[in-house]
Amino acid sequence: MVKLHGTETHGNCQLFCLSLCESSLEDHLRKSVQGVNNHDILKTLLGAVRDLHSLELGHGDLHPRNILIDADDKVFLADFDKSSSFAEGQRELIIKEDLEALGRLVLYVVTRGEVPFDGPDGEDVAARCPTDLQGQMEIEDLIRSLVSPHGGNSVQLGDLIHHPFFWTHESRFEFLVDVGNNPDIEKRNSESQIVKALSCNKATTEKHFYQWTKKIDQDVLKNMEKRRPYEDTVTDLLRLIRNVGAHYGGKPQWFKEIIQNPSQYFVDRFPDLTFYVYEHLRRVDRAFLKKVLHHILKGYNPR
Repeated sequence: MVKLHGTETHGNCQLFCLSLCESSLEDHLRKSVQGVNNHDILKTLLGAVRDLHSLELGHGDLHPRNILIDADDKVFLADFDKSSSFAEGQRELIIKEDLEALGRLVLYVVTRGEVPFDGPDGEDVAARCPTDLQGQMEIEDLIRSLVSPHGGNSVQLGDLIHHPFFWTHESRFEFLVDVGNNPDIEKRNSESQIVKALSCNKATTEKHFYQWTKKIDQDVLKNMEKRRPYEDTVTDLLRLIRNVGAHYGGKPQWFKEIIQNPSQYFVDRFPDLTFYVYEHLRRVDRAFLKKVLHHILKGYNPR
């Protein structure tokens, strides 16, 4: 949030000294793609609103024009003239209004303003997400988590800062490795709910990981199959990723020259795999998902 550094009074005028900001979010998004970090902007905004709600206050006017950027590209929440305290019976309504605005801001930021912020009340904001946008499923899920009528509270807002949308390549790779280490996946336990949920079906034919054995370097696959054969299933892909992560240090130089950075190699080849796995685990085994998230996100305790 914009900081107040001091005040002065001259006659009937009161002057406020605030942090100097060079542009609004609207102006900032017009810069080159290289100069804008969507994830940092949105994570800062979610954190700022979470902190505001922890003080029993709502912003009431979250809008691109009320988000300011300074010369170091730091993001600040400004213009609190419509803010209000959580009065009796108004808490949920105030929070809901802020979270719906955040949902619109997510779509506005990830599309660099191409999808307008404003829209009719009650619309399905996530449905406006362009289908060709990278990470579309993650973005839609993040938006729906914000605007869901049953999801509007600051505790969940704090959890959403750890949503897969914000994960780095390294966190995504570590997540896949941890899931691939599940005993049922290792043993191909066909009775396991996790294995059943992740098994390839018609819904995966448009995913990048469909027929994955044809999409990684064949020399790498042959080397890894010295330990065990791999089938063209999601669970076997997860096991391969786990095994590459566990044994990479002992692999020959030619293997390392192909893979180079394991997290980059697998996440770039299969960009939709992380959320696919996350979404299915959330549905069939939340306890296991929470355990994995606690590990990869360094002590985070999801609710």
